[in-house]
Amino acid sequence: EYDRSVRCGCDKFTQIVPNGPSTTEKQGIKHGLTTDEENLYDLCGGGESYVTADGSNYESNNIAARYPNQAIPFQTLMECHLERTSFETNPEHFFKPCILELFPTASPAPSVSLSPTTCPSTEIETTIEVKTDNRAILHKNKYFLSVVDEINGSNSLLLQNTSMLNNHVHYRTACLDANACYNFTFTDKRGDGICCNFGEGYYKINFGDEEFSSSFEGGYKNHTYFGSCSPSTSPSAPSNASSSTPSGVPSAAPSNASSSNPSEQTIAKITTLRISSKLTSSGNKWKVKLLFILKNANKDKLSDITLEVQYTKNLSTDKTTTCTSSSKGKCKLNLKVSPKVQEMTLEITDVDTPSGLSYDAESNTKFVSINGENTKTGCRLFSGGCSSYQISLDDAER
Repeated sequence: EYDRSVRCGCDKFTQIVPNGPSTTEKQGIKHGLTTDEENLYDLCGGGESYVTADGSNYESNNIAARYPNQAIPFQTLMECHLERTSFETNPEHFFKPCILELFPTASPAPSVSLSPTTCPSTEIETTIEVKTDNRAILHKNKYFLSVVDEINGSNSLLLQNTSMLNNHVHYRTACLDANACYNFTFTDKRGDGICCNFGEGYYKINFGDEEFSSSFEGGYKNHTYFGSCSPSTSPSAPSNASSSTPSGVPSAAPSNASSSNPSEQTIAKITTLRISSKLTSSGNKWKVKLLFILKNANKDKLSDITLEVQYTKNLSTDKTTTCTSSSKGKCKLNLKVSPKVQEMTLEITDVDTPSGLSYDAESNTKFVSINGENTKTGCRLFSGGCSSYQISLDDAER
């Protein structure tokens, strides 16, 4: 379940994912408690001890809107705990306590430090600020910060946020090695980024006095490299965003967004989709073969790109599978489904590219080969205008 709570003294903060799989929302409605996405409760009712009298449940009074300076650090503290307990977190870098700092309501906006208030001389205080759009939960927005081993070409995960809220500002603060290279990766399952179809989203990284920002206006994944990175690691060396950009407002054209105006060699796209389908000789299964070919604008074949493909059978059952492109740029999937299935809908839900490449659905082909016959679609395959493609198995070979 995705619902989470954190408590400190009399204060309790609860996040509830609306229309999610848990019973929290259902039980809250049943018992007259608040079921907003963000809930802050004073369990002491303004006093110094818990109110336990019958009929006096203070979880029916959400005070988050009245006291945002109290709600924000609780939400950030919760994210810190989730990050610390993730099996993917590298304890070598982040085996430190989560610290909650609360300030009076009239004071400046509070912050939560994930590391000591003063960084050691060899480290730089770094803040990550993310403003999500209105589809963060539905589109499964996530971000990951990794340290880059430029010699071996590998990444080591430092921290992540995999449970972001809709239309919310998320903060992180940490002390990072001043001499390391870092890769900040933001993902959007739907492929439309976090701006500007469903709100004005952005992310901003302050690495000491340097600032890197992006409005991530489309795509499944966006990379920003910062720190002591060589030009070969960072596809486009970012420059500092203008200090005149208002806080909380994305730059109209961030100069350092790794997906902004990359060279044609760094754009990965699907140039071919071939589909073949036929019933087995016994007639008890459909055999559906999918072939994706990935190239760049120079028609170079691209390897080591992993596609996450979701297929829906008869508009009811979703399944997800993956394939990785070979040295010839080919990504193959072999599916077997019931002969009762008449239609399948394909959707690319995630694309993992090697360092230096970015996937651009808006550059994909408009053609599909179905059992040897080419068909032209109305727009680019798996792009914003054609996010899915439907196959009719009833008309295929029998």
